[in-house]
Amino acid sequence: MTGPDSLTLDQLADCLSAVAGAVVRPVEETTEAAEARLRNAGASEQFIEYFSDIGRSIMKGDTAVVTDVVARITGHPPRNLNAFLAEHALLLRRTGGI
Repeated sequence: MTGPDSLTLDQLADCLSAVAGAVVRPVEETTEAAEARLRNAGASEQFIEYFSDIGRSIMKGDTAVVTDVVARITGHPPRNLNAFLAEHALLLRRTGGI
């Protein structure tokens, strides 16, 4: 399921930065580095493989497709990220939640 837009990590970071009042920078991690981090944290090999498969799919662009699933399920169009962030801006700023 997706919202109405397909965003890059940089675009996402820009949206979050604007609302949070602080600079948010995307951190891209190689699959190998993520796997090592998860192993060091004690994650199971099954979880690491699952997580890595998702990451590789995202990097290939498999998840960049905008769908109509939200509208079909809910009967309402999805909100874009900026609308969601505007609704929660006070919470994000107040708690430093990003």
